[in-house]
Amino acid sequence: MSLIALVPDNAQSVLDIGCGGGRLGAAIKQRQNATVWGVEFDPTVADRARNHLDQVFAGDITADEISFAENQFDCIICADVIEHLCEPEKALKRIRHWLRPDGCLVTSIPNVRNHTVIRSLLAGNWTYEAAGLLDEDHVRFFTRSDIEKMLFRTGFTIEEMKLVGGEGFEVWIEQGQPATLSLGPMQFQTSSREEAVDLFAYQYLNRSNLQSTPAYGTTS
Repeated sequence: MSLIALVPDNAQSVLDIGCGGGRLGAAIKQRQNATVWGVEFDPTVADRARNHLDQVFAGDITADEISFAENQFDCIICADVIEHLCEPEKALKRIRHWLRPDGCLVTSIPNVRNHTVIRSLLAGNWTYEAAGLLDEDHVRFFTRSDIEKMLFRTGFTIEEMKLVGGEGFEVWIEQGQPATLSLGPMQFQTSSREEAVDLFAYQYLNRSNLQSTPAYGTTS
């Protein structure tokens, strides 16, 4: 599944946080009649996005100078953004106020429980890369459970969660989705298909709605 598939096709006002050069927003505008605004940290990249989006703001989404009206947007997108924030929950609590009561938040967040990271860690390595699950710019790391808890604590209810399969996922599907996984020199014994598939998830795509009453507490 692609991220755009989680954006409601009737959304008329969209905010793309971390919009990059504006490709996703441009695709949304081509698909439907929507006003798409963007926020991009890199001012040079933000300039490129202005060629595609209705309005683009350059800056840090957690800074006070980036702010929007309450109940302004039908949909807010955070694509590969949350893991780059030092205080993601603080940012999400701000973001929820910019959504209309029936609006939604669409996110894509990498899964650090992916077997390639586990294998590397068991081999004694935690090596940052120019891109990927251990991107050198990542400051926060999440499993599926962490994503669920974070969204719940910040006032969201997950409506739909889809995974993007990583290395070995298609082979595992072809093998009948076994609970015992042979991955390189290592074997993993999982308790269920759900646990096994989590090891192949590269990232999780989520569409979340606003809770009627925000629950900022912890979950078990």
